[in-house]
Amino acid sequence: MSTPEPEFDPLDAVGTRLQAVGYDNLNDFEKKSYYAVYWFSTETENGGLHQFFFNSTGGYVLEVRMGLRMMGATEILKILDHALAIIGRTELPRGDNERREIILKLSEDAQDELDALTDEFYDCPESLFKIEAEFVQKNRNHFGGET
Repeated sequence: MSTPEPEFDPLDAVGTRLQAVGYDNLNDFEKKSYYAVYWFSTETENGGLHQFFFNSTGGYVLEVRMGLRMMGATEILKILDHALAIIGRTELPRGDNERREIILKLSEDAQDELDALTDEFYDCPESLFKIEAEFVQKNRNHFGGET
């Protein structure tokens, strides 16, 4: 009787490599497609787009955009791009203080627009969880490997 292969956990695989080699040395599949999109999804599901942009994960918005594009999450990418247009940026600084200053200076109307986009994200028929899972399965050999 053969032992079943353990279930593959991309977050665990990426997390192990992250600790071993650092973020900058992760490959594009790990860094740009999975890790950044995972944290975008987690932060936005937990506290909305405002939370994503305000927390350290917001500094990785370019990687999130690339990851959403790689995964084919076009509707969610449109929501993120619209949010960046409201902020008036195509990217945000990696540094927390600089980025938070930008977010804190948004007008009340801009904050309301981000809240409305967060609702669009929550209501989006595109399941980011499903898209991520399918993407990882198709590209499994790129996770936990060399850069």
